Amino acid sequence: SVTNKATITPPPGGFYETDNSNNVSIVTTPLIKELDLQVVNRVDLSEARKNDRVTYTTVVSNLGINTIMGSNTATLSITTSGVSIQPADVVASAVNSQGIRVTHNTSRSTADTQVYDITNFPAGGSLTLVYRGGISSESLPATNFAEIGAPVHFLDINSGNNESTA
Repeated sequence: SVTNKATITPPPGGFYETDNSNNVSIVTTPLIKELDLQVVNRVDLSEARKNDRVTYTTVVSNLGINTIMGSNTATLSITTSGVSIQPADVVASAVNSQGIRVTHNTSRSTADTQVYDITNFPAGGSLTLVYRGGISSESLPATNFAEIGAPVHFLDINSGNNESTA
C-alpha cells in the first residue's frame, strides 16, 4: 500500500498549539496487484447412470505475474447438480510440489456449492485436483461447475477464463 502522512506544526516565534489532536492526517491507499487466474474442469465420462462414480479433474492456474501469499486467499467454488462430491476428497486430492494450500471453507459452503480457499499460490503456479463423485439423479445431467475468484486488492485481468463446467 501507499501511505501519505501530513503533519502541521505551529510556526516559531511564540505561537502555541492549544489542541494538537488533529494536526496529523494519514491516508493509505492499497495497491492493486494483477493476476490471471484460470480454471479448467474435466470429467472422465461423457455419459453415466445413477449411482455411477465419475472422476473430475479441476486444474487451477495463476497465469499472472503476482503471487497470492500471506493472508490473501483465492476462492475456488465448486457447484454440483445431480452429483455428490465430498469436500474432504477435493482437499485430499490437492497434491502439488509448489506449496500451494487448499482448505475447505465450511462457513461459506452450502449444500450445492463447496468453497475452498487457496493460499501460497505462486505466479505461474498450477494446482490439479482429482476427485470422484457419485451420480445422484436419473433425470438431471450431472454438472460440476468450478469458478475461481481473486483475493481482495487483486485484479484478475482476464476474467473470461475463471469458470468451467464439466
